Order: sequence, then C-alpha cells, then structure tokens
Amino acid sequence: MSAKTKPRASQDTAADSAIVIHANYELFVLAMAVVSLLNAVLLLMPISGEERRVVVAFIGGISLFLLVDAAVRFVRAPYKRRHLVAYYGWLMWLGALPVPFFSLARLVADWLALRKLRRADYRAMGQVVVQRRAQSTFLVVIWVATVVYEAGALLILAAERNSAVANITTAGDALWWGVVTIATVGYGDTYPTTVFGRLIGAGLIVVGVGFFTSITSFLAHWFLTQRPQINGAQPMPSGDGSVQAQIQEIRTMLAGLEESNRGVLEEATKRLDELEGEWARPATASTKTPPARTERR
Repeated sequence: MSAKTKPRASQDTAADSAIVIHANYELFVLAMAVVSLLNAVLLLMPISGEERRVVVAFIGGISLFLLVDAAVRFVRAPYKRRHLVAYYGWLMWLGALPVPFFSLARLVADWLALRKLRRADYRAMGQVVVQRRAQSTFLVVIWVATVVYEAGALLILAAERNSAVANITTAGDALWWGVVTIATVGYGDTYPTTVFGRLIGAGLIVVGVGFFTSITSFLAHWFLTQRPQINGAQPMPSGDGSVQAQIQEIRTMLAGLEESNRGVLEEATKRLDELEGEWARPATASTKTPPARTERR
C-alpha cells in the first residue's frame, strides 16, 4: 500500500503519538504562547514608552520562535494538507504572526489537537515528562529565564526612572543590561543605581547561574545517553517507563521508518503496477502463436 492510500486512522495514530512522545516540547511551546499572550495584555496597560518597546521586542522574539516551530512542523509533516486542516496547522501559522493577541490562535490549535488524544495518552504524556527529567528541567529553566529576563528589563526601567544618576533609561539599555547580568558577565557600562534596581540585578544573577548550570548538565546528560545507530537505523526504545509510553515510542519509531522509506515504497509500487498492466494487456496479433501446420500426404 502506497503512502497516498495509507488509512487515515494510521495517519492520526502517528500524529497523536508524536504529541505524546514530545510532551515536554509541546508544553514548552504552549507556555511560550501564553507568555506572548500576556505580553499583549501588558500593551493595554498604562506603561511607559520604553517599557512598551521591551514588550514589543519580546512579542517579536516569541513570534520568531513560533514561526520556526510552525515551519518545521509543516516540513516534517508527511501529509501537508492534513496537517494544515485536520491538525490545525493554519492556526499555528496565524498564531505565530508578531501581532498582539494572535498567539491566542496557537493556544486554540494546541487545545483542539489535545482534544484528539485519549485518556491513556494524557497519562502517557505525564509519564514522559517525569521520565525525561533532564529535558523537562532544561525546558522549564529556559522558560523561567525568558520570563525573568523580560520582567527584569521592565522592572529595572521602573526602578531607575526617578533616579537622577540613572544610566538605564531606554529599552535598549534595559535589554542589554539584562543580557550581561543574566550571563553573569557584568561589563559595568550599565548598572542599577537604586536599591530596588540592585535587588533586581541580584535576582537575575541567581537565575543566570541556574540557567547555565542547567544547560551544562543537560548537554552532559545528552552526550552520555546517546546510543549508537548502525547503518542509519532508528534506535530501539529504551524500555524505561510504562507499557503505554513504550507503545507510543514504538509507534513513533515505525512512523519515522515509514516516512524515510516512503520514496522507495512508492517507486516499487509504481513499477509493480506497470508490470501488472503489461501482463494483463491483451496480446497483439504479432505476438499470437501461429496455428499449427497440417502435413500433406
């Protein structure tokens, strides 16, 4: 059976399995969309122009991430039209646009996709999050660092606004100071001059230390747990966790194998159809067997 005639139920199973297996990442994308939506709400509040520029910068950054995510999902989807319609890919593209409140479309797409899952799939998702603790911690730390970075930039502008000797007065100053502080570099060209500003800086430093420590730990765990692959074969499931999680992992592995060999299967099916057509074609007059000759006596 070719990929074009693949039963729709198996397509749904492969897509649902991908959501379960990548539960950590799916929740991370959902959390980033929530941050973008909250930033849109901040634009409705009476904040200063520089603080508004910080919010707009973060909306643009998150939108860029969501655009890349939507593009990767579309490219990797074996059935493009079904991905756009049945799994609400068009809502993902709409929710990735850098327009306030458009991220709500991404939340709706995720909610509609999650509604397709069964109760056992939700339990398997929870088990994936618990079992893959390194990946879960890494994504949580990235999300927390993003939120703290934005909050620090907004709060430092508010704290230094009334200081006569303040040197953090623009959105660019606040974003630059947040980067060098959370990275624990501290160039000293911009620095807080108020007590509240220094407390904000101390909080960013603590978060930065935890952020880079988590990155180092995750990379070490990732290198140590990589299993060798022979001749491009997919690695077999590790067998850790519940039976349901293993079933979902095997389904995802089989879907990946089928996708990687889809071209070979289509070519073989096409050649087989041609051979069957030639075999069933009626013989022409030139290829008919001549009648047997009768001997003269």
